[in-house]
Amino acid sequence: MGAAVSAVSRRIQRFNIENRAHREISKEKPTPAPAYPTTIREIERIVKENPEAIEEQAKKNKDLDERLKVVYLKSYDIKPEKTLDSGKPLPANRSTPEETDFGFLEPKMVPRGKVTLRQALKFIAEYQSDPKVSSIANIASQNNISESMTENIVKYFRTFEIYIPEKKEQLGGLKTTVKKIADGISEK
Repeated sequence: MGAAVSAVSRRIQRFNIENRAHREISKEKPTPAPAYPTTIREIERIVKENPEAIEEQAKKNKDLDERLKVVYLKSYDIKPEKTLDSGKPLPANRSTPEETDFGFLEPKMVPRGKVTLRQALKFIAEYQSDPKVSSIANIASQNNISESMTENIVKYFRTFEIYIPEKKEQLGGLKTTVKKIADGISEK
């Protein structure tokens, strides 16, 4: 329904568009936009105080126009000299930085109560392998973090475990069938 209404309204808007455009273009002077009431009051005040200002504004001052025609500007582009000393030292090493293990640089100094990703992965893996040896209290004391935070980290985060299934020989697969056929031929 909306598409039909918009199609009809579009045709109404575009009806006789060329004639309306020619009519607007052929007008002598375009109609000005309506002024705000404060602007109208300001113009009326200026006209009352200085009635000659409007007439002077409407006239063309020939003396000023002639002076403007005499003014001629020639521009020559002066290329600025490149200064090598900009105040900043240029980089000494422009090679790409080496790739890190986790995709970002690790901080050199870790504040108390925080751990790096490497440290977290290490104690999570240790806890997963043997929770009795590396207890929560032991991990918390080694890494200077609270026991409750350590308990939450160990509880909610795990390291990735890779599970590779054993390869089983498919029954009736193409390789086994070819192998059986080849074995049967070689036996004869």
